[in-house]
Amino acid sequence: WEDILSVFSIVISNCFTNLEGKMLKRFPSVIASHILNDLKGFLFENLDSVTGLRLIRWKHNSYKKFVEKIYLEDRRFRSQVYGTIASYFGNEYKNQSGILPQPLTLPFTNGKVSNFRRLKEHIYCLLKCEKYGEAGEEICKFEYLKSKLQSKLFTELLNEYKETLEKISEEMENLEQENLRILAEKAEENETIFLEHEEMVEHQKRIMRQQNIFLKLSSLKVLKQKLTEILQFLLEYQKILREWCNEGFVQQLSCAPHFSNSISYLFTEAEQYENFLVL
Repeated sequence: WEDILSVFSIVISNCFTNLEGKMLKRFPSVIASHILNDLKGFLFENLDSVTGLRLIRWKHNSYKKFVEKIYLEDRRFRSQVYGTIASYFGNEYKNQSGILPQPLTLPFTNGKVSNFRRLKEHIYCLLKCEKYGEAGEEICKFEYLKSKLQSKLFTELLNEYKETLEKISEEMENLEQENLRILAEKAEENETIFLEHEEMVEHQKRIMRQQNIFLKLSSLKVLKQKLTEILQFLLEYQKILREWCNEGFVQQLSCAPHFSNSISYLFTEAEQYENFLVL
């Protein structure tokens, strides 16, 4: 989390300088330790059983809700915070201020141990900051699917697909409604023979906005179709594996309802699936 705080330049510039008065490049570790110590009554720590990393969580969900109500009520600020965290896990800051990259798999594990922080946080934050298109593009990538399944997060993966599809559908509906409003305004303009300069400027803005809406709707439509097809693919494999399990053909599955080991094996071995994602 020191990396994430270091990304927020406004925090560094307003709060921390060195003895020479120059702005620090990173959030100071000693300050982070003091903050954690002050909050120790509200937090608890445990080690991740897979990665061995230290995880810090709120002791009670009510603490989390209280903090969100105080600091994240403003939609614009909330979107900025989640957007910055999403950019961090998307490796947009990996070459700045000594910030470490966040690959899908941890270094020195030969791709066998997934980066749970990225798998848990990246899509969540993209959806929270309303970057639904970016979230959809990410979860359609084969390497992301493979990492998610190898990490026994099949149910979570399905939920990400369903939520992203729902949000994209809502965004498309909003864009279509906005397009209808622009068409109505243009119809009123057609009844006016002469337009003032200010009205002409607004007219040009509406045309540009309508063009942007058309382009975004087109890209979202393609992405929605892709997400739908992959989700159907995943659900079909889940159904098949459940049938196998019921019939005794699959002896070594992870606990239901994940089935991730077997699905990951099928996806890894089936090159046609990777080709399917490229189409």
